[in-house]
Amino acid sequence: NQLLHKSFDADELKRHSAIAEGLPASPGSGAGRVYFTADEAKAAHAKGERVVLVRNETSPEDIEGMAASEGVLTVHGGMTFSQFAANTERVIGARVRTIGSGEKIIAMAAVSTGAGGGDREMFEKVRAAGADVVVTAEVRHDVAIKCAASGLCVIELTHYDSEKCARNILAGLLEARGVDCIFASESSPYNE
Repeated sequence: NQLLHKSFDADELKRHSAIAEGLPASPGSGAGRVYFTADEAKAAHAKGERVVLVRNETSPEDIEGMAASEGVLTVHGGMTFSQFAANTERVIGARVRTIGSGEKIIAMAAVSTGAGGGDREMFEKVRAAGADVVVTAEVRHDVAIKCAASGLCVIELTHYDSEKCARNILAGLLEARGVDCIFASESSPYNE
């Protein structure tokens, strides 16, 4: 995951002092003018400005300001399952089904592409590893009930959308090595 995100140069960081620290919700870096409301961040971004949204904690109402920001810094709290699900929908460009409490704080996510949702053992392993949410496709009804009862949140994508995410990562790795990639389909027939 860290290879796919922008990051600061480690040597450069040593030459500067931190003015604040936030929760490590995601690897990566961001730089821009600081804004303290999602509306201000969104408006500044619309004017072409690079922005960083700083909040005590985020809420679902912040999603547009978060999307417009180079980075989001929170003092406490973390991303709730509802926020995580909304972010997942924005990233994949399709609706998702959710199982679990929208208020649960998400610190660790597991991803299983394809028809992983039918595999009871996969969910046991994910839960044992300490994940708060699993993103997968084609979740069986009995597995969904067991996940909800155990507190493991689930985001269910279409089979196509779950594999599209992995396809894009693989294509990026191949293209970085000079291999041209083409895709037979760019959109899911299920979301049109």
